[in-house]
Amino acid sequence: MFIGEYNTCIDNKGRVCIPAKIREVIVQKYSESKMILTLGLDGCLALYPYEEWEKIANNLKQKIPISLSAGRVLERVFFRNAVECSLDRQGRIIIPPKLRKSALIIKEVVIIGVQNRIEIWSKEAIGAYDADFEDSSISESLEDLYDRIGNLQF
Repeated sequence: MFIGEYNTCIDNKGRVCIPAKIREVIVQKYSESKMILTLGLDGCLALYPYEEWEKIANNLKQKIPISLSAGRVLERVFFRNAVECSLDRQGRIIIPPKLRKSALIIKEVVIIGVQNRIEIWSKEAIGAYDADFEDSSISESLEDLYDRIGNLQF
């Protein structure tokens, strides 16, 4: 599972170094180093090991009928912006210009491990997201979720 938050920078060729702890999970858990980078939710980019991407693609195909307009939009956004990538010898991936522009990534980057995916944020965007979160009712909704999972045995 991917966890943690890491600060780094993107170089002038569009490369960003994936943190060592995240690379360890990729190497240990996944049989191939091929990954998929696409638009994530809330203004970030999402990087998936290929095996996880296939699971998501299959879930979309099985659970969202193409007869639903919103389902077609979700598929188009998700797949249209997806690119294959892999780690180079220094543990970096290249973020294409179109995705950098969409995520407002210029220099400083925050990488977050979130279970089966890696989120890549511009430092400014994650700062704005954090500020919005503190000011919103989402934190109240989280309390409800914590109450629901509180009864689970860990």
